[in-house]
Amino acid sequence: MTRKPVPLRVVVRARDRAGFVERYRRYIDEDRIFLFARVPPPAGTQVRFQIHLATGDCVLRGDGTVLRAVADGPAQSGGIEVRFVAGDEASRALVGSLCAMRERAS
Repeated sequence: MTRKPVPLRVVVRARDRAGFVERYRRYIDEDRIFLFARVPPPAGTQVRFQIHLATGDCVLRGDGTVLRAVADGPAQSGGIEVRFVAGDEASRALVGSLCAMRERAS
């Protein structure tokens, strides 16, 4: 029996796509993303996530598997590292542009 993915809705402080890219690009790679979460699901959990801007617009969505969970603590923010597949064309384009930015910078 296949379990349904756990839905995760993440709201970031950025108000537009450019602000999102500037603040969060270091947390996104070609097939991995770090999502901040106060109560992270355990490793192995299937997730379906949506990242929304402060305005409510969805900037990135995808499906994936939690690789590791990091507990929230005084020295670090909690969250999960997810191996993911972008869920729509706009998300794939955003991830592609982030990877291209990283390659140009190195």
